[in-house]
Amino acid sequence: MNPVFDTAKDQLLKVFLRMNALVFQVSLLASVLILVYLGIKYFTHPGDLAKNHKNLLYVLVGVMLLSLAAIIPTILLSFLK
Repeated sequence: MNPVFDTAKDQLLKVFLRMNALVFQVSLLASVLILVYLGIKYFTHPGDLAKNHKNLLYVLVGVMLLSLAAIIPTILLSFLK
């Protein structure tokens, strides 16, 4: 194979992994901020318990999906190498 294409492929892979890590970190930070906001709302507005529980569930499902999104490229790379 041509070594130029190998290095280009490796560089493209590095860029993809960096972008994936950046998106993951920003999304995780947003999730933590939303969890803090929901925690404050939970204690200051006890009348909206059902709504707060639903929002908390959505955030936790989002964090789980984020974790999967961070793990899947690593798993795929292990199979490709």
